Amino acid sequence: MSSIGELEPRAVWRYFQALAAIPRPSEREEGVRAFLIETARQKGWQSQTDGAGNVLLRVPASEGRDKAPIVVLQAHMDMVTIKAPGSSHDFDKDPIRLVLGEHYGESIVHADGTTLGADNGMGLCAALALADSPDLPHGPLEILATVNEESGMSGAHGLDASMVHGRTLLNLDSEEDDALYVGCVGGASGWLDWTRALQPVPADWLTLEIVVDGLRGGHSGLEIHESRGNAILVLARLLQRLPTGEWRLASCSGGSRTNAIPRDARCTVAVSPALESIAGSLAQAIRDEVRVLLGPHGSGLEIEVLRADVPASEAWNSADSDAFADATAMLPHGVLAHDEHDPRILETSCNVALLRETRENGRFGVEAEISIRSLRQEKLAEVVAHLEREAKRTGAGFRGKFRYPPWQPDHDSPLLQTARTVYEQLFGAAPRVATIHGGLETGIIGDKIPGIRMISFGPRIEEPHTPEERVFVRSVAKFWKMLITMADKLSQP
Repeated sequence: MSSIGELEPRAVWRYFQALAAIPRPSEREEGVRAFLIETARQKGWQSQTDGAGNVLLRVPASEGRDKAPIVVLQAHMDMVTIKAPGSSHDFDKDPIRLVLGEHYGESIVHADGTTLGADNGMGLCAALALADSPDLPHGPLEILATVNEESGMSGAHGLDASMVHGRTLLNLDSEEDDALYVGCVGGASGWLDWTRALQPVPADWLTLEIVVDGLRGGHSGLEIHESRGNAILVLARLLQRLPTGEWRLASCSGGSRTNAIPRDARCTVAVSPALESIAGSLAQAIRDEVRVLLGPHGSGLEIEVLRADVPASEAWNSADSDAFADATAMLPHGVLAHDEHDPRILETSCNVALLRETRENGRFGVEAEISIRSLRQEKLAEVVAHLEREAKRTGAGFRGKFRYPPWQPDHDSPLLQTARTVYEQLFGAAPRVATIHGGLETGIIGDKIPGIRMISFGPRIEEPHTPEERVFVRSVAKFWKMLITMADKLSQP
């Protein structure tokens, strides 16, 4: 940890060390909020908190820049909390353990068996470091730190826009250091719920636990095009191939976060005595089949079929079990459409993100949550409508929700032209100007503050939303140069 604090730019890395010590799962950001407010008190900045829990810090301009327009530096407080199998980490109380390492010959920082939180801690720390560097020129700054970006964007939705005075916003939540982002997809979710009566299991049947594990997972927007595999759909593929009438579902769960591709899934099934050996052989056959389909992304896939420690006394009937397996295996996942004008751009995608189970009054339910992303609002509506039809066809309950609007790109924006010029002057090459297939809070903020000019950039972060998340040290220095030069440029008379 001490060596990480000596990395350059030191101001950014030392703030990141401090942030890593504060637990900050989505919807539990009170520690970070207190840290921000106390930092503002110590530095003599003003702070304001709205009803959603977002914090805005007002930082005075450096000498001679008082009359410059206010620039908003925006990042979110929370992080995705996923740990590697076997990790005992408790995200509610344990600090993230930072590790300085190397990846393909470059220095990186990663965490010890968990997500790192560089998404979006690095952006928040860079904003604090700029505000806390008296030798760096900038105009008046507003640091807007939002809550719960990773689990519904409720902070941005609940933002009290009246407390934001700036009309130029630098979103610091991107993950490629050669790109300027000027747009992002919108998001929606659909939930399909199969709740059925439990019935006694025949006395001579066995109970098996099926575990799918070892897939890479990843960000459900940024890596959805990479065919990394989905553990929920692998499990459904196995269940779908079990002989009809010979098995019954007793429990089922999968995935860990709405915005992460599921790495693991599991279920408990009651089976006829003859099915135990068949299930084991089928699991190995499907494992080999999916490994071939996924290539390098599937090399770690494992499917285990084990005798359950506690036999199931009740389960769904065979017809309901078969219907659930068929319906789940047919759920849309992956890239659904590319942009009609530029096929390199992903337009619409789905992630079958979660399976959750419920039990009440002799009934057992499984709810599937599907996360939808699209650059077009009407496409979000189309996919939600498709899921609703599938729910009706398979006898599932359904509810849908539009989470956030797309951020439509403006390629003629003066802010983009400034950022492009700064990038070229600093790094001697043109940046990529892109639209990100991930949800940024800019779409919501732009809706709340009409006319605000926005752009997004950040350091190079790989494998976000997985325990392999890493940030490249050299790219943090590059990101920092871009940020401080933009702050200078935007405040010059």
